[in-house]
Amino acid sequence: GYLAEGARADVLGATAAIRRTMTDVGWVVGATMAVGSATGVDGVASAAASLTGGAVTATNTVLFTTVLGAAVRTYSAWIRRKTGTGTVEMTKDGGVSWTDITSTLTTTYKQFSVVTASAANPVVGFRITTNTDAIEVDFNTLEAATFANPTPIPVNVSKAADALTYASAGNISGTQGVAYAEYMVPNSIVTYYIICDAAAVREVLGIGTM
Repeated sequence: GYLAEGARADVLGATAAIRRTMTDVGWVVGATMAVGSATGVDGVASAAASLTGGAVTATNTVLFTTVLGAAVRTYSAWIRRKTGTGTVEMTKDGGVSWTDITSTLTTTYKQFSVVTASAANPVVGFRITTNTDAIEVDFNTLEAATFANPTPIPVNVSKAADALTYASAGNISGTQGVAYAEYMVPNSIVTYYIICDAAAVREVLGIGTM
């Protein structure tokens, strides 16, 4: 398969302490939430954060306040369950609203995301509702887009758009044959297909959805 991602940049913060370990002072830890270390998505020991809730749901929170102008953005993180079965939530507005991610949370890292309103200074983070429940979190990311980049953006690095190529010489005939391709747009459940011939005009013979 061929994965082509657009140019993206994280605007949450430029350090691993903000985006990965969550030890930066900008992360405000609730009175009953504990923050420790965890192995990251990349397999590096102590590169990510472990969040453990205590006895009071209201203070089982960890929140980060940004300093940004008004815009629609997507907050995402790679998350897996460490212990427990209780509710785990993400926020994009400092806890005014919470998005429940419990039903799809597993012991394997997966990306979860929420889209903010067009507002300045979004406050993002997590809440764990059950005493002693824990999750592990890596690559907290805030992007000026309506969906998250599907692979982690490295710390303090803007990701250039993918522009991969394949040499046609010796591999693809320019005079005969038919080409068939399927592609899917991010955040879409529709798969598109294109069929074209390989003649000089490269006529499109069909296009549709599956």
